[in-house]
Amino acid sequence: MSLARGLVRPLVFGGLGAVVGLMIGLLAGFLPVRVSEGTLPYPHVIPKSQDGVSLRFAMVHDVIHERFPRHSTAYYKERNRLTGVSLDVLKSGPPHETRSKRYYDLTNDLAVGLEMAGDHAAAIALMKEKLKLQTELNLPELDLYSTHANLGTFLILGPFRQVRPGNKEDQATLQEGLQHIKTAIKINPDSHFGREVWQATIIEYMIALYDDPQLLLKFDMIGNRLSGGLESTGHLGILDGGAHFGGVKRTGLSPISNFGVNFGGVKAARSAAEYLRHPETWEQHKEARRQGIKHIGADEGWNNAVDSGHKSQVPFDEPTLGIIGMWRLGGGAHPYFAMALGETMLRVGQNYIAWSAFERAARLAAFAWPDPKLQERFTAHCRERQQLVEAKLTQEEVARLLPAFEAELAFGQAYQRDYQQFEADRIAAGAHIDDPNFYADFDAKRGPIASPVGDADWFRIADEPTSQQPSILEISLVLAGIFALVAVAFRSS
Repeated sequence: MSLARGLVRPLVFGGLGAVVGLMIGLLAGFLPVRVSEGTLPYPHVIPKSQDGVSLRFAMVHDVIHERFPRHSTAYYKERNRLTGVSLDVLKSGPPHETRSKRYYDLTNDLAVGLEMAGDHAAAIALMKEKLKLQTELNLPELDLYSTHANLGTFLILGPFRQVRPGNKEDQATLQEGLQHIKTAIKINPDSHFGREVWQATIIEYMIALYDDPQLLLKFDMIGNRLSGGLESTGHLGILDGGAHFGGVKRTGLSPISNFGVNFGGVKAARSAAEYLRHPETWEQHKEARRQGIKHIGADEGWNNAVDSGHKSQVPFDEPTLGIIGMWRLGGGAHPYFAMALGETMLRVGQNYIAWSAFERAARLAAFAWPDPKLQERFTAHCRERQQLVEAKLTQEEVARLLPAFEAELAFGQAYQRDYQQFEADRIAAGAHIDDPNFYADFDAKRGPIASPVGDADWFRIADEPTSQQPSILEISLVLAGIFALVAVAFRSS
């Protein structure tokens, strides 16, 4: 009993110390700290999978401004001709040749070429024929991945290119395409850096739009809410500080350079920098190194509005890479893509890229929905978001935005036109498209089209006081111990 009585006072005082520590932790706010000067990468430079692609903001800039090569119709027609010759050779050989991997790969190439050359119906028919053959042969599920992925993609491109509200055939086609995409995801969820996941999401979004076109003004294709200011959404910077680093929610569009010092991201960023020096260590540090990437999409109300497999927020680089892939390799520029990139870039502080994405979305508004009033409101939202960016700039900077956008877009589109004309001329002259020097003259004259990767994916830390949220638990434990020691000291005296 004496031992129990002896512990009462230290325990009571310790508890009192913990309560005081808790109150101090809640009321003290932020404490000044110092961080050494330097530059470190944001964690989105680390790919989700070891062999995957990692995002750079230059990639977003380039797709918005068409700064990438796009093959010509002449190229795809010539490729289709050569592929057809190779398929005919296999068909004329032993029966097993038409069940070989090479045969199926060539069939995929031909189907993609038909789609890109404008023969949409033939591409779908060829993939359905291939799927029928593979199913009859009872091939392993993995062998059917590319068939489902390509067939699903081809099916949705028709309704995607021309929205026809109330068209039951289009709705059925979207549902059919969605099932093939979902099957492909089930077979190989990480292929094409998860692009099929976002193909499925945009199909689900379009299906919901057929039932309620007003959703176009409420959410983008990945669930970023369009109504209200960003201050009310909690989407306020390049990282998810509250979820991963004990940070507090911030308001406004904060400069992303505050990442490291405001949210304790320096440790994670140094880990990311180590990965860039030693990519072979990805497996060892993959979880820690992608912590803190800003989560976006699936905002409040999304799950009720859209019946989608995308139900929770995700690191912003994942849908961004998916959209870039669909834009470059699929149906090309689309207002749904541009809007989602604009909303996402705005949420991670890439204001110039966001402004440009909204400008592109506004110029593509005619393809968003046939209703002129919805197009006007869609465009108005883009202009409101641009004004949000402009409010943070000087008049001189605002004056440069539109000319810079138009110059970049004109440069990208001119490059693509010249690239396609060069292909057509070379093919007409008898050059073989598989010749490794096919583009040598063009490349020598024009140079690379991709923008150089700048410093947007890095942040600077300076040797000056900044702020960091104290650990409430640590304060409480320290004061609990101090109060307990005081209690013991008083008892001893």
